[in-house]
Amino acid sequence: MRFTLLFVMAAFLTVGISSSSFAQEKKDTKKETVTSTKPGKPINTICPVTDEEVDGDITVVYEGKTVALCCKSCLKKFNKNPEKYMKKLNENKSKE
Repeated sequence: MRFTLLFVMAAFLTVGISSSSFAQEKKDTKKETVTSTKPGKPINTICPVTDEEVDGDITVVYEGKTVALCCKSCLKKFNKNPEKYMKKLNENKSKE
């Protein structure tokens, strides 16, 4: 009886851990739609999030365009709503 109870508890624990890690993997792949890479020259010199000068090492590629940002915090904000910041970036370019 103890062995059966122990076996059932171990089985539930294993299934719980497996589904938890699967859910984490699924979340991680969703974030890959906007990637942090540096393949080309950034299209901007001013951060679309803070309007400050950009750091050339912090970039993101969105719809084939490399966008530079001023800090990692802005990278997180950009990844949450890239359309908002791309629109702002395009508006700033049209004013120039």
